[in-house]
Amino acid sequence: MILERVRKAFADFPAQRAVAEKMMELGLAVKDGAVHSGGVEVKDGSLADACGVDRRVVSATLARIHTDAFLRPVFESLQPAGPLFVKNAAALGLTVLELEPPAAVASKFGVVAQITACLAKHRVPIRQILSQDPELFESPKLFIVLQKKPPASVLGELSGLDCVKKLSVY
Repeated sequence: MILERVRKAFADFPAQRAVAEKMMELGLAVKDGAVHSGGVEVKDGSLADACGVDRRVVSATLARIHTDAFLRPVFESLQPAGPLFVKNAAALGLTVLELEPPAAVASKFGVVAQITACLAKHRVPIRQILSQDPELFESPKLFIVLQKKPPASVLGELSGLDCVKKLSVY
């Protein structure tokens, strides 16, 4: 619902919509007319480069956010999710499960609960979980960083769950 309203607000401005969506994806907030990640200001030019647009598009996006009664509180309260060990798990001796639910299940209740219940039942320690928002991602995934690689039997059990279409381990 939130993403639909954001897209509607930028319906006539696709480049600005791309900037707004990137800001939501990364948890970039608007404070005092500037973009921030945590407490660090992000330059308009850097965000523009990441979105493949001119920096003036970022400025126009910020102006639209500032004047819109719905957008302003949404973008003022965004926060980055924090450090995620998915990309450097191997270097840290950790294991990552990347799970993709079937499209019909992605926005339903209980996907994370079913998967974590299976891991808990087998006493597999979880370090981190990141669930991509089905409103922000076309094919949302669930990333689970584990202390160690689970036994093949646990991976088989996870693969057999109705809420798992694809399971990758790395």
